[in-house]
Amino acid sequence: MLGVSLFPGLDIAWAEYARYLDSAKALGFGLVFSSLHIPEADERRLAREVDLMIAHCQKLGLKLVIDTSKEYFDRYDWATMPLHALRLDFGFSDEEIVALSHQLSCKISLNASVISQENWQNLVRLGLNVAHVEVCHNYYPREDTGISAELLAQRNHFFHEMGFSTMAFVASHYRPRAPLYAGLPTLEQHRNLLPAVAMQHLWQLGTEHVIIGDAMASVAELEQCSLLSPRRLTLFVTPQADLQPSEVALLQAEHTNRTDMGECVVRSQESRLLMKHLLPIEARSPQTRAPYTVAVDNQAYPRYHGELQIVAFSRPADERVNVIADASPSAILIDGMRGGEPFSFVRM
Repeated sequence: MLGVSLFPGLDIAWAEYARYLDSAKALGFGLVFSSLHIPEADERRLAREVDLMIAHCQKLGLKLVIDTSKEYFDRYDWATMPLHALRLDFGFSDEEIVALSHQLSCKISLNASVISQENWQNLVRLGLNVAHVEVCHNYYPREDTGISAELLAQRNHFFHEMGFSTMAFVASHYRPRAPLYAGLPTLEQHRNLLPAVAMQHLWQLGTEHVIIGDAMASVAELEQCSLLSPRRLTLFVTPQADLQPSEVALLQAEHTNRTDMGECVVRSQESRLLMKHLLPIEARSPQTRAPYTVAVDNQAYPRYHGELQIVAFSRPADERVNVIADASPSAILIDGMRGGEPFSFVRM
């Protein structure tokens, strides 16, 4: 499931947030995340905007997850809020977490980025109501503090073994959240990536639910994300100018990475078969193929005419091979591709 974030009492007025939620719902987003322990929030606006947020999420059928810390917990009557989950950030003891897992009608969400196996075992020993629990990774406002892909994958694996799905965040570059305005990703390497690229990378790492962490994403970002599927990689490319019709057709086609994966290139399983229905591809001026170049073999390459490849390592110019696009914006996804994985291209 995909989600967006709202931060009452900060830079964005409620009327704008209401329209944002409407757009997100129309595009298939089902989750809303909010934090009610931000010191910079305007207390005069906060209570009213929280009530409006809750009512609007109810009206649209959106699942609302609210994040709080022990310091802010007593300011709200959580028992009366129609939440999907209350995410417990820092400050809660294991005993308090266990008690809340029984007392609240909503689920409690635990911090997947920090809970160790020892932590988890102690919570269970104390009587945690596991059926009332879900897990969600942190986001990291300060540059250089996000976690690694390796750690996220390890945490995901641990919680999957326990029977949980996991949730994490990607940044948006449209309206970053105050006060640092540096993005709210879970992974540090995602901080400056397209949300749609980072989202797919989280899927590759086994994350089921992905939320845009920042204060507001653009309509274009929401639309890009809404078109994605965990079952097919969407690679963002910049095509070369003056492509031949058959080259355009191959870029627009759906492909599958061969199960016998090449060491130097990703190879399309379908492209040479597609060429049987397309015009011959003429040779053009050969170019050096940098990593993440999309290339296709022209008619000068016997038997391989029409083979589409994504280059993993730099390759020399070859008069039998035409460069047709640059897929470097999706480099992190290409690096993680598996044999037999479906993929397609979208123009930047």
